[in-house]
Amino acid sequence: MYPKEKMPTGNSKGIRVRRTRQRAIEIAIAKALSTIGKGLRRKGISLAHLMRAGRNIRSELLEEEYGIKEKKD
Repeated sequence: MYPKEKMPTGNSKGIRVRRTRQRAIEIAIAKALSTIGKGLRRKGISLAHLMRAGRNIRSELLEEEYGIKEKKD
């Protein structure tokens, strides 16, 4: 797929339709992520908190499933 700057332009409707659909999808995703972010902030949940929680869960799974313990710095 072409980057937006390199996409061929011309009289082809197919290219314009694909570009328009792709842009519509990008906008929908951005709006959904923004809504999720606002909801999490309202509840006092930060990105750092989510990342830390995910890291802890992955560490627990590694230890439970494979006996690999997290290295503490």
